[in-house]
Amino acid sequence: MKLVRCLLLSAATGLSLPQGAFAAGMVSTYTDTPSCPVVSEGEDAFIRECRGPGSVRVVLQYVDGLFGLFYLPVHADLQLEREDMMEVAASARHPYGAKHEWRLRAGDRQPCAAIIRAYTVKGERLVVTDLSSGALLGRVKTNNQARALADKACASASSAAYAANEAQPQQDAVPASTDRAIVSSETAKNPPTDVIPVKAGETVAEAARRGRDRFQAIYVPSGISGAVEEILRCHAALKGQPSQAALAYCAALDIVAANVDSLMMRQFPDLAQPLLSGTRPDERIAAGVALLGLDKAESEAFDREIAAALGVKPATATEPSAVKPAAVLSNVEPDTPAAEPAPKSVFSFSQ
Repeated sequence: MKLVRCLLLSAATGLSLPQGAFAAGMVSTYTDTPSCPVVSEGEDAFIRECRGPGSVRVVLQYVDGLFGLFYLPVHADLQLEREDMMEVAASARHPYGAKHEWRLRAGDRQPCAAIIRAYTVKGERLVVTDLSSGALLGRVKTNNQARALADKACASASSAAYAANEAQPQQDAVPASTDRAIVSSETAKNPPTDVIPVKAGETVAEAARRGRDRFQAIYVPSGISGAVEEILRCHAALKGQPSQAALAYCAALDIVAANVDSLMMRQFPDLAQPLLSGTRPDERIAAGVALLGLDKAESEAFDREIAAALGVKPATATEPSAVKPAAVLSNVEPDTPAAEPAPKSVFSFSQ
């Protein structure tokens, strides 16, 4: 089975900045870490300081292969020690992710928890911090784990703690950065895909379009790693509810994610997602076709319906399932930093 993975035009995919969060009553804002000012730098060392919502700031420190962070004002008296820092993977282009997530209760000005991705020698980790106490809640692997930790802390913390923090004077203030925040919210209609949400009588094309829409609802708040988690859950769930509509939903997630990842990898090849590389998406889709027992004619018809729904060209027998030259995904922003003047560090943040 061949299902071409062309980079999709935004007009064809309908991709746009989604609204999404984890728990009802919670919202997120995102700060672009590459836009935060460098407040100190040296040989193989730098410090960035990012302003968040309300009075909160995060200080991101890199020195000699180690990454650490702390938050103001809650950590105003903290002295960051080497043992508090994480060893950065030698293959990493950046010590931390391009987006810092702030979790807030709906209607609050002050965030109650924070999440940032770190590229460590143990693999990618999401560092979760309770902003009412300053406690490290955990370093976890998945977006769902990180959101669960953050939202549990937010639910148990008192509003008085945030009000007290907000009342504290700013210390060592720096010029405001050009941080760009994206506010998102979620309802119960957007749960993780442990059961594929196909509808009775749904066609392959309809399910594929909803899979595409599901990708857009995950990508901005969770990045490509969040999309990978969703893809793996979807294909695992397919075994319990095999149908062409369910496979189309999972296949659309796979195709769009692979193409967005390919677009990013043109500039950041070291951060490629192995599960989206090469023929891995095609192999997952082919396994689904085999599970359904589709013959050649049925498989080709399935391909054509998905291709039409997503606005791509189906592969021919002589055409490999490969990524075509990129079209601009103007409404989708990869979870990678933009080019900017490089700090004096092995992590230059340049393209």
